[in-house]
Amino acid sequence: MEAPDLPRPMISADEDGTGCLFWRDGIMMATISVYGDGTYSFYAEGFAAPARSDSEPVGQPLPQALVSAMVNPDVMTAPRV
Repeated sequence: MEAPDLPRPMISADEDGTGCLFWRDGIMMATISVYGDGTYSFYAEGFAAPARSDSEPVGQPLPQALVSAMVNPDVMTAPRV
């Protein structure tokens, strides 16, 4: 699947080793925290209803609610598999 066009995230690490990605681009704001146990959490708001999850598995497609909140539907191209 093609990734949608997004601005580059700001990347940081918390003291506990959690990796964090943060985006802010006009209407859209999103944060993803990646944990050492193979999971991540996220919060996003912007182009759709706010999206949140406390635990998603790494290595799986991004949840549609997260993508919808982060990507302007007027400029998103259909994903290719």
